Amino acid sequence: IWEHRKQRCLEILRRSPALFLKGSPGVGKSYITASLATELGFRDGEVFGPLTVGADSAQGDVLGQTAMRDGRSVFVDGPVARWARAERGILVVDEANLTPDDFWNFMQGLFAKQPYIWINGEKVLLNSDTHKVIFTGNQERLPGRQVQQLMREHVVTVIFPEFDEDFITERITQDYLQGLLPATQTQVAGMLIELHRE
Repeated sequence: IWEHRKQRCLEILRRSPALFLKGSPGVGKSYITASLATELGFRDGEVFGPLTVGADSAQGDVLGQTAMRDGRSVFVDGPVARWARAERGILVVDEANLTPDDFWNFMQGLFAKQPYIWINGEKVLLNSDTHKVIFTGNQERLPGRQVQQLMREHVVTVIFPEFDEDFITERITQDYLQGLLPATQTQVAGMLIELHRE
């Protein structure tokens, strides 16, 4: 299951500049982003985020803001601007669908023939092979979530279904709890299943 999800996401990111991972909390959306970045050849300094946004986030929080420095007004790049100005990078945005509907529209240029993004009145050119974005978010049935205009019009969405109990018991227990005694592994697996049901 896990490898199939990862391969599907890699296929999309190899042909598209952005991807939206959607699913319930705890299904591995945020976890898989590090693996995707590594598989695509991005090193630690080229991973921007995870940047967590919400309903009260402003575009200035992610793009950058004007600040006073040495008695004069200057623009200070935010995480999205730093990603865009980098030679290459992958931007990871958590809870992307908690923002207002038009919040991400400033990124529509990412899908142009010559990709770009506007930052403080400057058109910053991007390369769709070296600038990628992974958005993550929960399903719309949870409070405050919605499908933003950018996602509806441009971004491929991959749904992460919930794991079944066998997967939790076999994979999570085996992968992460191998050093524990078998009885403890069974106990921990049972607790994870109970938490998953809640």
